[in-house]
Amino acid sequence: MHVDRELQEAWVRFVTTGDAGWSAHRPGGHLTRVLDTESKTLPYPEQTSRQIWEGHSPAPFDLS
Repeated sequence: MHVDRELQEAWVRFVTTGDAGWSAHRPGGHLTRVLDTESKTLPYPEQTSRQIWEGHSPAPFDLS
């Protein structure tokens, strides 16, 4: 199945039933759906970066 078709079907399924066709988000789970020729649900690939920035709120830049 083409990725664009899979994404469209997932959105329609989610809007009509509340289920996109893969595991729902769970706090602490940090899974993400990777849409590809063989799509799969995997651990979030940027987990290390997410953990580094956890608890650090970005400050706005002074553009003046």
